[in-house]
Amino acid sequence: MSGTITVQNIQGPTSGSDANKVIVPNGHNIYEQNNVVQMGSASTGYGAGARLITNSTSWNTVAIGGTSQELINTTKNGQNVIGINKKSNSSHLMIRFEWPTYMYGSGGSGAGIRFKGYSADSSINSGNAHLLDTLPNGYADYWGMTGYPTDTGIAATNAFTWRTDLNSNYKNDWKTYTGIGYFYWEVRINSTSDQLWMIDYGNSNPKYGMITWWELAV
Repeated sequence: MSGTITVQNIQGPTSGSDANKVIVPNGHNIYEQNNVVQMGSASTGYGAGARLITNSTSWNTVAIGGTSQELINTTKNGQNVIGINKKSNSSHLMIRFEWPTYMYGSGGSGAGIRFKGYSADSSINSGNAHLLDTLPNGYADYWGMTGYPTDTGIAATNAFTWRTDLNSNYKNDWKTYTGIGYFYWEVRINSTSDQLWMIDYGNSNPKYGMITWWELAV
């Protein structure tokens, strides 16, 4: 049954355990275009499970499965993939990643990061992982995420926000999809003479990253 109810004010009961609350049951949403449908977050934890050390010019999955991870409204599919249960069939996910890096070397070049995802079922790209970036090598190419290292090293904190509409090939598929979406990041460097520490640096110098996401009605 559907219809339209026109009201001026909605308020909860003035007494009892739910006093002054208007409760929308789990699984239901009040929908308005451009509003936030839901949000969540995940910390990567620290230690070896959140540490990627690489001097490879090939793409490697970022480690986000460290000690003392904290997840809110977010799941994991293995150590390095987050899961988000997308509720609306007219929405996009906006996912922000904040992470520390350290680079050392003589190559005089930087590193890059890109974002990938896949649907839990076969709805999008037959359930296969695909790029969720506008550019094939990510927002800053494969050298512009970090500064250029020297033999004394360079440390930084980094942040970028991705959305599921950034790859036009899958934009509408993600808009209408409902269900769990899985997401992960890949990094690479531009010169094998450099080395990248992604997120955690070592047991004596632990670090962690933070992932925050929103589902936006569109």
